[in-house]
Amino acid sequence: MYAQFDHGRFVAQLVGMMGYTVLVPGNHAFDYNLDEKDPFYYSNTLLKTVRAYSPISVHAIAANLQLRTGESVSGIEKGPVVIYGDSDTHPDGLRIIVAGVITPYVKKNTIPEAVAVYDFGRIETGENEEAHTRKHVIDMVTQQVAPYTRPNDVVIVLAHVGDVSDVPKGSVTGRDFATIPNV
Repeated sequence: MYAQFDHGRFVAQLVGMMGYTVLVPGNHAFDYNLDEKDPFYYSNTLLKTVRAYSPISVHAIAANLQLRTGESVSGIEKGPVVIYGDSDTHPDGLRIIVAGVITPYVKKNTIPEAVAVYDFGRIETGENEEAHTRKHVIDMVTQQVAPYTRPNDVVIVLAHVGDVSDVPKGSVTGRDFATIPNV
């Protein structure tokens, strides 16, 4: 309800005040692009608001989010972030690494015009599209977290991809990321 009132600005303020270290945009991050006449409303307004109200630095990550031109999305990091590491004092110490994924099916489930400038890692082949996309996104995250293999590395994947009960057959799910080594 609050997000609809002001196109997510108040919710962005609250998220910022909560002091999150890492966030992953979800499908609703793009809901107001058309209303605001800004295809980059999430980056230009909502993400900047989160960061302005946060007492700490906030990483916004999504391995599979970029522009259709291949360029990075402003404010979004693709790679994982180390949010805790004591390796300076203990070379084999605990490290906590966070990777992120937005659902590659955003374009299907939202207003396509609102996200036309984005590429969500989808493989648009027509035939077996979900299976090809699923493999592509899992491979992308697997490659990104491959360097984090020390015994005390903990890799967390924040994924806005749903579970098997609410995504199309063959789609990438949170359970898929649990099969990646060290996740």
